[in-house]
Amino acid sequence: MTRFLVCKILSFLSLVLCIISPSVLAQITKNVSPAVQTTPDNKIYTSLDEALKTPEKVYHLDLSEQGFDKLPPEIGKLKNLQVLDLFKNRIKRLPFEITQLKNLEEINLSHNTQLIINETMLDLSNLPKLKKLHLAGNFIQQLPSKIGTLTGLTLLDLHDNLLSELPADIVKLSHLSEIYLQSNRFKKIGNEITQLTALQSLDLYFNQIQEIPESISQLKKLRTFNLAHNAVSKLAWGMSALENLQVLDLSRNTLYNCQEAFLILSTIPSLKALHLNDNHIQKLPNEIGLLTHIQEIYLQTNEISILNEEIVKLKNLRILDLNRNQIKTVPDNFQKLANLEALHLGYNTRLTLSDVLPKLIFLPNLRTLNLSGNAIDKLPNEIANLQSLHTLYLSENNLREINPEITKLTNLRDLNLSKNSLRNLPDGFGALQNLTRLSLSANELSAEARNQIQKLLPKTTTVYY
Repeated sequence: MTRFLVCKILSFLSLVLCIISPSVLAQITKNVSPAVQTTPDNKIYTSLDEALKTPEKVYHLDLSEQGFDKLPPEIGKLKNLQVLDLFKNRIKRLPFEITQLKNLEEINLSHNTQLIINETMLDLSNLPKLKKLHLAGNFIQQLPSKIGTLTGLTLLDLHDNLLSELPADIVKLSHLSEIYLQSNRFKKIGNEITQLTALQSLDLYFNQIQEIPESISQLKKLRTFNLAHNAVSKLAWGMSALENLQVLDLSRNTLYNCQEAFLILSTIPSLKALHLNDNHIQKLPNEIGLLTHIQEIYLQTNEISILNEEIVKLKNLRILDLNRNQIKTVPDNFQKLANLEALHLGYNTRLTLSDVLPKLIFLPNLRTLNLSGNAIDKLPNEIANLQSLHTLYLSENNLREINPEITKLTNLRDLNLSKNSLRNLPDGFGALQNLTRLSLSANELSAEARNQIQKLLPKTTTVYY
């Protein structure tokens, strides 16, 4: 079974590029290669011997993790082959017969750490239909200029190598729409990248980049841009020309001028999802109110104590992640975020829950609320008013009992009460008949209490460990 049959992310992701959610960014940016495609007949051969019995019927051959140090010349008989997966073998060089695979569209050579990259690139240049090339995890220090001959490439995966720059000839890849460069040694975004004007996805996660050049403005088709885990301290005004950019991840950088950063971000017209996790942000500037088109903001693991009231101007906001900050409360007019679907306030140990909950009552679309890790010892009665909730996280608190008012949340699908000090659940808990998952691990529930829960909620998956 090929490692690449299931798409990443994440992603979304991702690279799924419509209305954005965290899964999309996981798909496109979180250290994972994009998936190797499947062929129309869905038949995947995993044995070369089997494939050679009917070579004309073979479109997808998966030889990943099979210990090959070389391929036999018979590989050239697979005239209709479109996808060749050689992930994690010990291949040094490809046989000359590989050049006979004139229909090959995708080849995965990732994690063949002894691969002679110069010879490989020469062989690949003879494959006229090649569109997707995976070379991740091969300790490549320098990409040969011959890469410029692969003019049909639409996807190039070079993540987890030792690259600090790309050859100038790479700009000849005029159809390249996705490039994955995460976990390398890039210190700047050079012209050889910003001249790849067909790019829709650019992933530079976990490098050493300190600034974004103004020439980034040339990437007008860019839709996802991952710069997480670098050393970027300020944004470039050229980003305002990225008219198609929908997902931007700037997590784990060192943005020092939030006022200017949010001003620049407000000029990116299609931006839907913004990740600013772990940037040591202490205060959100008034300019956050200018991001009226944004739908998702991720601000976890910062140092925010006061939520700027300008945030209520974000009428299209669906997801607000403030986990692991120092939030005490939310603005009085928080109900103006009428489209908010998910609010994450976990691990804000200064949170005053009795002040927060009444301000959430008039959020008609709120489906997910995360209150984990907040040292909560008692749920206020106002919890009963959050009738629209489908998912409620209350794990890692100090709850010894659950307020019976929670049984009025009859739309709940997922309730996490793990890592508290619960010995039983309130009478009437059986009213939560829509509950599909109940997490109760690391509590003090007796066998009798567990049996009672099973009787009350026979269709619910209950987790105790």
